[in-house]
Amino acid sequence: MNTTNTFRANHKKRFSIKLSGILFIALLLFNINASSAQARINWDAAYGGSDNDLLQCQQQTSDGGYILGGTSTSPASGDKSKDSKGQEDFWIIKVDASGKKQWDKTFGGSGKDFLQTVQQTLDGGYILGGYSNSPVSGDKSDVAAAEYDFWVIKINASGKKQWDKTFGGKRNDFLISIALTSDKGYILGGTSNSPASGKLGMNKSISSRKEKDYWIVKINSRGQKEWDRTIGGSSFDYLRVVKQTRDKGFIIGGYSYSPSSGHKTGTNKGLGDYWIVKLNAFGLIEWNKTIGGRNEDLLETLEVTKDGGYILGGTSSSSVGGNKTQKSHGETDYWLVKLDKTGTIIWDKTFGGSRKDNLRSVKQTSDGGYIVGGFSTSPVSGNKSEKSNKDIDFWVLKLNAAGSLLWDKTIGGNQEDGLQTVQQVRPGEYVLGGYSLSSATEDKTASSKGNYDYWLVNISVNEESASNYSGAYTLNVKTDGNGTVVNSNPADYYPSGSVVSLKAKPAPGYKFTGWSGDVNVFQNPLTITINSNKKVKAIFDPIGQNVYEAENAFFIKGALVQNEHRDYRGKGYVDIKSKSYAIISWLLADQKPGDCELTFRYSNGSGTAYPLKIIVNGEIIAEAKSFKTTETWSTWSDVTVKAKLRPGLNEIRLKSGEKGGPNIDYLRIKNLTTSTGTEIAAANSVANQSEKLAGTISFASELLIYPNPVPQSATLTFALKQDEAYELSIHNLDGTLVQAFPPGLAQANQEVRVTWNANSVKSGIYLAKLKTKSGVQNLRLIKN
Repeated sequence: MNTTNTFRANHKKRFSIKLSGILFIALLLFNINASSAQARINWDAAYGGSDNDLLQCQQQTSDGGYILGGTSTSPASGDKSKDSKGQEDFWIIKVDASGKKQWDKTFGGSGKDFLQTVQQTLDGGYILGGYSNSPVSGDKSDVAAAEYDFWVIKINASGKKQWDKTFGGKRNDFLISIALTSDKGYILGGTSNSPASGKLGMNKSISSRKEKDYWIVKINSRGQKEWDRTIGGSSFDYLRVVKQTRDKGFIIGGYSYSPSSGHKTGTNKGLGDYWIVKLNAFGLIEWNKTIGGRNEDLLETLEVTKDGGYILGGTSSSSVGGNKTQKSHGETDYWLVKLDKTGTIIWDKTFGGSRKDNLRSVKQTSDGGYIVGGFSTSPVSGNKSEKSNKDIDFWVLKLNAAGSLLWDKTIGGNQEDGLQTVQQVRPGEYVLGGYSLSSATEDKTASSKGNYDYWLVNISVNEESASNYSGAYTLNVKTDGNGTVVNSNPADYYPSGSVVSLKAKPAPGYKFTGWSGDVNVFQNPLTITINSNKKVKAIFDPIGQNVYEAENAFFIKGALVQNEHRDYRGKGYVDIKSKSYAIISWLLADQKPGDCELTFRYSNGSGTAYPLKIIVNGEIIAEAKSFKTTETWSTWSDVTVKAKLRPGLNEIRLKSGEKGGPNIDYLRIKNLTTSTGTEIAAANSVANQSEKLAGTISFASELLIYPNPVPQSATLTFALKQDEAYELSIHNLDGTLVQAFPPGLAQANQEVRVTWNANSVKSGIYLAKLKTKSGVQNLRLIKN
């Protein structure tokens, strides 16, 4: 058999639901009568080289375009700008909102490399994932074992490789799904039959139980492994998807042939069943559910829904029985199951025609319903209102929130067209991605480039206006301080799941110090997914002023510096322990006198509000200020009070009662006193000078010292955003120079460490001063 026929034959196997013929298939289904879809095709585009190019994944990007990913055997030809590196390679294409190609990239080693997933990352780049049997060669920098391994590649926004990592044991490990995590890392999910093995015997830390198991690997933002978990029963368990949940845990899903054994507590409903496992933030099992009918039910995808529950989608050959409440229509059908957050079934729906209908993708839409896609060989029958054109066609369904069918649409050419992903662009508009063997016939206007090509189709349906959609959300962006925010995708309304990038740009003489509101983090640019109405504020502070970490406070009593929970700023936070009176005291020597706002960033996962006393220079300005619950200890919020600062040294103190208090991240001060004409002129002078020097350069990280208080010596650390000269010195509170360190040149984003030998310095309070052309940072420190 030639390469083309082998390639096609391998993908035709997706339509068989027999254990011997499946290595990762599964799809989804529903049952309800629907009228013919009033959907129209706006445009379609095909991308490929002279051989085979099969799309597996597609995502709308923050600029309104799309990133497409899959596997290619094509040489440089057609839309493919680079030759293959081996037998099969990862191939990704970036296109704009109208489908016009912007760039493409090929990644591979000398063997076989199959891309399964691509996700846009917080920095505007992309994370690619799949499986590979290539040795060290081409783009592959390491190998974990002799057979197939997980292979992950991080690229920047223009497609340049930043790093790649391989994870696996000495047998087969197939990576299928990647999700971004709230700590800026990634969770990898796939299937493995490897024993504990790999690099130093610890790449895979726990052996598979018998046949194949779910395998998940947690890595940080640099691709370094943090932990891995093997989850399975005594037979075959195939993982298809992993997602992070609202509680920072994970939901993983696939299909299982295992009886009740190992980690699987539910008994078989049929031959193969959906198997869902809920994990906590450390990958430990909280619960698992086995869901199926009397025959074979193969889960392909799941999504976390707006109500905190889950929508499951896959392919079923089961009739009524077990958890399946509706009869089958043909050989295989789409099967959808809606769960609440505890895994309890709310409803299930079956959809199909008289032949084979295989689900590949389901997404929640802005009206709370669902867009469902896959491929079909069925004629007009059952829920299918339009005939297939010839071989295999895209089949798309729109459901309401209760799972009732609103419309369906069949799209295809004269040969095989396999839909893999579907996504709402805005209310009434959808983009479909898959692969196609068809020439320019029927619905396909784009000519074939080779054998199989990537195929992207944009459709519209007459639906209600955005303002009538309960899920069409708004994004309200404001600024606090001197700076601006650039929105990559400005709009009045956003459908649920929309991805938006916000770039904070400080004015000269200012620095960006974080986001507040519904998104209380520090990433810049910030990539957020719109799944509710959002209010976001960018905070800009004068360089060298205004933000004071709790862990660097002058005096801490009845509390501990911790870093257990995530999303804090700086090196950690102060944990006010329960059943103890606590004090956190900041001494400030660099603030302007006058009216100001004091903002305390905190987290409170206790479920009840904590009252804290706020004292400024010995005067109580809030007897019992409420620090309300934030639901989890990794969710942060703000409390703000007004105060007046005096000239010289100021002390700001938080004091808790005997019941304890929240975690405190930092104190931020906003000066409310109107600047004088002289101050404005000086600020303008600094701004003009900064523009001449380097525009809006800012510090990559703040100046810190450890330990503080300083015993005999301590280490000062900082980083700058670009190559730049610096001066570092230490002064007492009246401004007298205590020590000047030799001037240096810092490299961009590289941490600088300077050791201060304080043996000859008297006990007391001092100021460390970091000066660059961009501005000045001051740090209060204490010598014991």
